[in-house]
Amino acid sequence: MPNDPYDRPGGWGPSVGTGHASSVLQLDHIACVTSEIEKAIHFFTSVLDGRVIEDGATALPQDGRRVLLSVGDIQVAFIQPDDTEQGPLGAFLNKPQNGIYALVWRVKDEETARDHFEKRNLRMTKSACISSGFAIDPEDFFGARHEFVR
Repeated sequence: MPNDPYDRPGGWGPSVGTGHASSVLQLDHIACVTSEIEKAIHFFTSVLDGRVIEDGATALPQDGRRVLLSVGDIQVAFIQPDDTEQGPLGAFLNKPQNGIYALVWRVKDEETARDHFEKRNLRMTKSACISSGFAIDPEDFFGARHEFVR
């Protein structure tokens, strides 16, 4: 595959975005949506020895509770919307899915990343984002949600 990060000097690692046209640096966190956040917290802290980093309210993309956990070298955010029947997160919960809402990628520069993706005819959106960054429109990414933050 052209531009495969594994072919870059040093392979896939913290320096993968160095010099890459998209400015992607690393996976920031995996965002999961759940209607049973306490069970998710229990599993990830008791079974996987994760630890809670943040626990509080969120308004993105709708009101709810967001808990960020560290498991090994990965961060996982669990979001439980206040209304599990309405809004983008309620809609997500009410269809067959695996719970993973988005992969959130850290970029060195949002404008550079946007330019890179737009040159490839990918549409950008802020609609239904769980982060303050932007996403590639899921319709342009086989239904998957990938968000990008600085």
